[in-house]
This record gives sequence, structure tokens and C-alpha cells, in this order.
Amino acid sequence: TDMVVGQRVSLNDPASLVARALRQGGPLFVNDLQSSGEGVRSLGHATSTQAMLVVPIIRQGQSLGALVIGDNHNPQRFGYGDVAAAELLGSHLAIAIENARLYESEHRRSTELEALHQASLVVTARLELQSLLEAILSQALKLVGAYDAHIFLYDGERLTFGAAIWPDGRREAPLAEPRPEGLAYTVARTGERMV
Repeated sequence: TDMVVGQRVSLNDPASLVARALRQGGPLFVNDLQSSGEGVRSLGHATSTQAMLVVPIIRQGQSLGALVIGDNHNPQRFGYGDVAAAELLGSHLAIAIENARLYESEHRRSTELEALHQASLVVTARLELQSLLEAILSQALKLVGAYDAHIFLYDGERLTFGAAIWPDGRREAPLAEPRPEGLAYTVARTGERMV
């Protein structure tokens, strides 16, 4: 643990203590910030912070963030007991953050699989091309959360408008025709996706 007391510590960058704690991979506490003569900036705004404790939140060697605790009243607030308690809290936070991220990832994947499943049901249930294209576009919008979607059909030389869906419903014509040297034609010719 690194302790800095009454020493000039630059806080002009609100994240400087956080960055330092993350860089060293361990907790940092700074007491008596005001005696440094700095205009203290903490968490992006001017404060009267007297002492600050920063604990990196690390899980399996990966930095997930930092726990930042400040005291505006006591310039000698933090000691090694505070650091130990904050480190324990930081390890619990790391587990909670990792679990939340795993849940979010699994939920997103489940949503994607459900949208693909629904799209495949639509494809097998419909034989009329226009309604099939519109159903696929509807599922595509749900899958990626986009504003609009278009399908252009390629015959080996030309792209022709197939279908389009916007937030207010389907469109009878595209917003714009694809340009022969544009993105849609390039994807159609190469058969490879582009973002």
C-alpha cells in the first residue's frame, strides 16, 4: 500500500489518483490533500476533499474499475485498517461486476438466439417473397436494435429493391438506390460482410 501524506499530489486530472492506483495494481490513500496547496478536483468537480482512498477493482488480473472513497472533514481520515476493509469490499465488487457482465452477455446471446429462431420460423412458414422479406427485416431490427433495415436482391449484376422497414412501418421504395461502387454493391459482389 502506498501512503502519501501532505505531499503535493496533482489532482488537476480528476482521474490521476485512480490511474495511479490502477497502474500500481494496489490501493492508494492520500491524507491532508488541502495542505498540498492544490485546488482539489475529485470525480470531475471542485470539492473540499481532505483525504482520499482509491482501491482498484481487479478480477483474475483484469482491471474492472476503482472504488474511490473521500472524506471532506478529516484530513487524516484513512489508515491501513480502512485500506484492508476497502480491499475486501473491492474484491466483492469485482465478483459482482463480473457476474453482472456474464449475465448481461448471456441475456444478450439468448435474445439474439430467440430472434434468429423466430426468423427461421417465419422463413419456413411463408412462401410469398414480399412478406418473407418484411418478416426477416422485422426480426433483424429486433436483433440489432437498428432504426431501419433494407433488403436488396442481387442477380449477379444488379441490385434491386426487395423490402425496407422503418420505425413507422414498411416502405415501398428505398431511401436511396445503391451506387454501383458503393457499400451494398461491394458486399453483394464479394459476399463478405462490411461494417
